[in-house]
Amino acid sequence: VGTLGVENFDLIKSYLTTLASKKKLDKHLLIGDLNFPEVRWPDSSTTVELHQKFLELFMNELDHTQLINLPTHKNGNILDLLFTNVPDLVSEIIVLDKDKACASDHFAIQFNLKLDVSLKKTVRRKVFDYSKADWKSINFELKKVDWDNIVGNQDPHISWPKFKTILTDTCDKYIPKKSMKYQFQPPWFDTDCDKILKDKEKWRARANSESGTEEDHEMFRKSRTKFKKAMDEKMRLNVVDETDPSLISKKFWKYVKSKSK
Repeated sequence: VGTLGVENFDLIKSYLTTLASKKKLDKHLLIGDLNFPEVRWPDSSTTVELHQKFLELFMNELDHTQLINLPTHKNGNILDLLFTNVPDLVSEIIVLDKDKACASDHFAIQFNLKLDVSLKKTVRRKVFDYSKADWKSINFELKKVDWDNIVGNQDPHISWPKFKTILTDTCDKYIPKKSMKYQFQPPWFDTDCDKILKDKEKWRARANSESGTEEDHEMFRKSRTKFKKAMDEKMRLNVVDETDPSLISKKFWKYVKSKSK
């Protein structure tokens, strides 16, 4: 926020104060690269007008405390900050060495947060099972649509809902659905992907441990690449019908391309 300009300060202030006033959000934790290079910590002093405005907002009006007092950038600046109104819940703050978490000119921040969290019961969600889709029928249905009449020469805000409704209704009709236990897993995530993921996380843990070696880091990079390739291939196999590589007719995509020029 340190580079957004004084003219944007009132908008940011209004948003943050409104958010902080909600009764359900009584514990605040704001962390990230706020880009206040001219602020001296821990005394929080600065001669920059914009920086001073934000400090008064965070520390006076919102009653926050800033907890990072060590450089978080390779140039020696403290740019990545942690503001909170519940500092007693934050402990064991550590600014990691450069590239310890990932390759960056910023240093990662590690800390413990004491919170009582009630786990929500996993809700099974329905997703399209693309591997069992009737692509030929989908193509046939979409070919029958008079796209020129529906989306031709119309404002995108009008055309998009129409296009989305037609496509969604067609998918609902010809693509069966299956239940997913985990909320963030795509429908093509299977046991093979799970095995590769666990191997990747194993090497991640080794690489980030105190005894992590360069070989561990290299194995983690390789396993990460392997996982991405596996996920990309699983997604392709769930979408592509080898008997009909075009999926949707070339004429349809030619039309879309002509309208996007």
